[in-house]
Amino acid sequence: MNLCEALEEEDEEAENRKDPAYIPNYLRPNFNPDHWRCLQFHLSAVSNSLRAHPWLLSWAQPTLSRIEACAERRCEEQKALIDTGTVERAAAALQQSEQSDARLAQAW
Repeated sequence: MNLCEALEEEDEEAENRKDPAYIPNYLRPNFNPDHWRCLQFHLSAVSNSLRAHPWLLSWAQPTLSRIEACAERRCEEQKALIDTGTVERAAAALQQSEQSDARLAQAW
């Protein structure tokens, strides 16, 4: 997904959120749990490109700000799905059973 597609999706999502009965379905089949990482990756690439052309920054800033807000919202959605208590208990169990650091990192 490119940044323009993300903005279109964000606009559609904003319209949906205006409906009081709207409930986002983060567990839908096409929900990408790493969507926010993809957006951050593209933002980073665009920011790096803008360093070479700083005169474009003021032109691009409003759009970049919208994408940053979208990425942050997606990150918050993802965090809402993570049961940190379960992850912490699993990590503690792995540590008590003297599993490797790699296994602990994988569990987290």
